[in-house]
Amino acid sequence: MKKFTLIVMMFLIAGLTTATAKKEGKTGSLGKAISDGEAELKKIQHHEAEELKKAEKKGKKKYEEAKAAE
Repeated sequence: MKKFTLIVMMFLIAGLTTATAKKEGKTGSLGKAISDGEAELKKIQHHEAEELKKAEKKGKKKYEEAKAAE
């Protein structure tokens, strides 16, 4: 019975803390930081993919030039 009461009290405290944070407008900062990080990661991955494509084109061009020179 004591464990059940303790668990219920923990959920009540967590709920009140969340409600207070929402009222003060402080809950969005973590979510915003996560979404900003994900956007930055996608931007970096896109840039790296473009660089890889450019390197592949240069490598293919050099290979064809070397093959033609033989």
